[in-house]
Amino acid sequence: MGAQPLAGASLQVDVRYPTKVALVLVLASALPVAASGLVTAGLSGRALDAEMDRLQTALAVQTAAAAGGWFRTAADDLRRVASYLPFEQLQGAELATALRLPLRQLAYVNAVALLDRRGRALVPPAYLPEGVPIDAPDLKGRRRMREADLARLAAHVPVELALGAGVAFGPAYRGSGGDGRVVCAVRVSLPRRGESWVLAAELSLDEVEQVLARATAGGRTAYLLDPTGRVVLAAPRSASNAGAAALPGDAPRGASRSGHVRRSDGREVLASHAPVGTVGYRLALELPLQSLAANRRALLGATWIWTGVCLLFALAGGLYLGRGVARPVGELARAARRVESGDYEARVPVSSRDEVGQLASAFNQMAQAIRESMGTITAQKDELAAWNAELKTRVEERTREVREAIDQVIQSQKLGAVGELGAGLAHELNNPMTIISGLSQMLLASATPTDPNREAYEGMIQAADRTAEIVRNLQRFSETPMGLELQRLDVARLVRETLALTAARLAEAKVELRLEVGPALPEVRGNAAELSQVLLHLVQNAVRAMPKGGQLAVGVHAVEEAVAIKVLDTGRGISPTDLGRIFEPFYAPEKTRTGRPGLGLSVAKRIVDEHQGRIVVRSTVGQGTEFTVFLPGLRGQTHLS
Repeated sequence: MGAQPLAGASLQVDVRYPTKVALVLVLASALPVAASGLVTAGLSGRALDAEMDRLQTALAVQTAAAAGGWFRTAADDLRRVASYLPFEQLQGAELATALRLPLRQLAYVNAVALLDRRGRALVPPAYLPEGVPIDAPDLKGRRRMREADLARLAAHVPVELALGAGVAFGPAYRGSGGDGRVVCAVRVSLPRRGESWVLAAELSLDEVEQVLARATAGGRTAYLLDPTGRVVLAAPRSASNAGAAALPGDAPRGASRSGHVRRSDGREVLASHAPVGTVGYRLALELPLQSLAANRRALLGATWIWTGVCLLFALAGGLYLGRGVARPVGELARAARRVESGDYEARVPVSSRDEVGQLASAFNQMAQAIRESMGTITAQKDELAAWNAELKTRVEERTREVREAIDQVIQSQKLGAVGELGAGLAHELNNPMTIISGLSQMLLASATPTDPNREAYEGMIQAADRTAEIVRNLQRFSETPMGLELQRLDVARLVRETLALTAARLAEAKVELRLEVGPALPEVRGNAAELSQVLLHLVQNAVRAMPKGGQLAVGVHAVEEAVAIKVLDTGRGISPTDLGRIFEPFYAPEKTRTGRPGLGLSVAKRIVDEHQGRIVVRSTVGQGTEFTVFLPGLRGQTHLS
């Protein structure tokens, strides 16, 4: 029997209609609960992944810091030993005896050798040979050395790096027992003898392996990678043959990063990479995604269980309330159809204060809100258009950043290729040009003032000097500026002393210099000679840009926690076409007139990059060019990119 129309009396509804209402209520309540549960599960899963990424990255950074601290401590210990051993006063057997002191004092040292500048052993190395009994308590448990181990030690000593930088680590390798080892070499200066030796020690990486082992909780695998990506250590050790998964688009050497990657064997892992101090190694952590998937399944299962519980409660409540809501729902349905047809004045009479009455009141408020909201639709469309415009701007900005990153990668590849070419050319050209220059000067010195060839001799000397400058720039560009001796620097003082060297050149070129130094400049950590060379390059470029003289403004100011050095000239400027390529090696628009190879700005940028700084340029054709060098200060942890 169907429902009777309302005619002043109560609405007659048969027993099946509340059941239908209850089913509708069940569907209307259970589906949103299920949908919201699934959405919540998805959001929670992503939040769980993000938190695991964060924790994984933090663990990688913490482990890398611990490993880097061990390398730093080992280098400091060896330097300290080299400083208090009186090498200048010892000879022969005494030197060999002295080498046993660091072997006994440093528990992680397997062998110690003393080498000259050519890498030749001055005395037999100190080590524990295999098969020889040791009674000293402090030497028990040390690694024993074989002849093959001594050969590996000799092949991995970074003699030249240690002589240049004072301390250096060689490439890691494995001993005859499969354990990880690395050679640390320090420079031993002998002022009285006028020479320098190298004290080299083979270090056992057992402590670093223990650091990696502490990071393997939860099924993780930890790797120590050398600069080429080769696995040096792995924890557990059985994973050393598998190799660490590389992140797609690997991060810069000074950055930490995590991401989901698929290994070559098909397993998906959460991989995190972090730099290990300043020795060039990286730490990699891998966590199988099976554990994360298990958490996701548990979360999804709980969502379905609670969805079923909500469904049962909704069914019971719907059956209970169905009988009491049939009539008000009918009135609401009719009022809703009126609103749907455009009659926004439709209202439902409120006859009670219970939930049904509140529903009717809410419907009336909704109808009123719909009527009022029609006037705000236009404003909402405008707001949506503004959001779309902002989104477009952000997409364009992100696209620009990606393009800049790609350009930076291409530039780095170009610099590496040019560096290899420059090293070979500089080596082959240096000696012949020295001979040509010397012979030309001898010819000029022997020529009389009236000799008709005198002008030709002078031209030969100038050409030889110009070629020598090109060779020096090639050598400078091809050098890898690793191991710079950094110290605290007063930038203002450095700028003043450097500009003093250019006073004669500026006066000769009729260039007026104006120096402005701001207050409260933070100190920087850097190499004074390298930074002075950067400023000299910029000043020389400014002078060349003003062949008829002009004004040169140099300013030093604090920018938050960084120091900015600005060099502004009033020269001819740089065209927009050339502006994006001036830091490329051998690219210089004026080199056809000056004969210069165009390496100065490439060398300057490399020096600034090694100081964790940044160099930018602005130029207007016909008005001048402004170079700005930003260097991070010591008052904060500022890094420029």
